[in-house]
Amino acid sequence: MKKMLFILAFSLAVAGAKAQLADTKWKMILNMGSGDTETTCTFSKDSLVVTITSSGEHVETLSYTLKDNILTVQKAYGQSDCDTSAVGKYKVDITNTDMAFALVSDDCSGRGEVLDKMKWVKR
Repeated sequence: MKKMLFILAFSLAVAGAKAQLADTKWKMILNMGSGDTETTCTFSKDSLVVTITSSGEHVETLSYTLKDNILTVQKAYGQSDCDTSAVGKYKVDITNTDMAFALVSDDCSGRGEVLDKMKWVKR
């Protein structure tokens, strides 16, 4: 019985953490070669889609998990040079208005350089 209660509590905690980001949108500024570009980052249950805000053009789709304030991301497809096997881990501080990133590790150095110390603003 104790084991079942532990599994239930753990499952609810993981679901609650992901629910914290699911169905939310965030603003991020990226330098895409032609200057700073505002992008929209849209979280669903298990994926993150990055689009150019003004045009809706797709930039990248990533899978993600969130556990103990560690956001783990992995590219599914998109424009970056990151390999689809490259995993990134970031400590995130999420408030009602913004999300701040701190690099833990990332197999894709370019993504790590962009996201480390970045702050997204909730839409």
